[in-house]
Amino acid sequence: MAIDPYCRSIFTATTSSIQISASNVSSSLYTPRFLTSSDVLDNSINSFSYDYNNYQLLFTTSQNEVQQLKFNTTSPKILSRHDTQIINSAVSDTHLYTLERNSTHTGLWQSPLDKLNETPIQQSVWNNTEEMNEFIVTADGQWMFYLMPQTGEVAVISITQSSSTTPVVFHNLTDIRSLLLIPNTTQHEYTDPCLASSCTHLCLPLSHSQSNCHCPNGERQLSQTPQCDTDLYDSTLLSTDTGVYVLRNDGDYVAASLLPLTGYPVYSIQQLTASDHWIYWSEDYVSDIPFSLIVASDTITGHSDVIVSELLGHVSGLAVDKLSDNLFWSDGLLRRIEVSRTNGLHRRVLYSSDVIIGTPSYLV
Repeated sequence: MAIDPYCRSIFTATTSSIQISASNVSSSLYTPRFLTSSDVLDNSINSFSYDYNNYQLLFTTSQNEVQQLKFNTTSPKILSRHDTQIINSAVSDTHLYTLERNSTHTGLWQSPLDKLNETPIQQSVWNNTEEMNEFIVTADGQWMFYLMPQTGEVAVISITQSSSTTPVVFHNLTDIRSLLLIPNTTQHEYTDPCLASSCTHLCLPLSHSQSNCHCPNGERQLSQTPQCDTDLYDSTLLSTDTGVYVLRNDGDYVAASLLPLTGYPVYSIQQLTASDHWIYWSEDYVSDIPFSLIVASDTITGHSDVIVSELLGHVSGLAVDKLSDNLFWSDGLLRRIEVSRTNGLHRRVLYSSDVIIGTPSYLV
């Protein structure tokens, strides 16, 4: 996992392929956007870092490669291949550091960010008995912090002085699992091209002054705008015990995302219908007298409200008419068909049990 220095985007990678995704950490839409176009067989990511000076992701693979991903492409570029096993990597303001292991030793190697295709320089060497794995490097490239797996303690060592420098161990910190360094973005050399962006979901930088908007998987970018198409047209809705999922296809990906509905807890959805960015569903409750509720939810804000709750036996069918702004439902228990506005007002019975033969089930 990596995060941009402004804590705006979070990047994650799969452990079994070359697949990287990005999500907006401050948005209620947690559905990610895949940044790489497809999986690569027989290779996987074992570490990756965000190079905030050059607006790119740098990652190492199980085939001991260093690869680069710019945010204007979905195809990573192989920068170099190493002869020894790459365990982990980290970046400073100016260099990429790789922790590499052979049969006897673990070494820290350094490569300038503008010369990643050249042979790296070895900085420090340790005996393999230390089993080093997790580490970070300070932005100025002066210090390396690493975990000591036997004790879970944190140690720090200078990587600009002699390799024999004795590390300083923080004995009061134990059972540490991971390390994350957030750079100081108040320094003048850092710029945030997404600061003035109006992207509705995800903004990724291309340079000091340019950025791109990205939508979650399955949602299309509205033409010539920074907004994502959140309407439910050409979408499939699925109701489960955990909520309502929407399946969207943007031409590249099909994604199933859980709609972030608030204001009313989802228990057991029975009937479901939708129009524009609104969904309507019914729930049944079993007590001394069975009854149903009809709930309306705005999929943009996520807010939900009960719109029909009185004199409902069992909603066996539900349909919405966008043009007339009417909501229709059949009641299998009371054997009638009713209609109201989509906000639940102006409710009336269309057909009652004296004209309906049998039990009404579905509406279209």
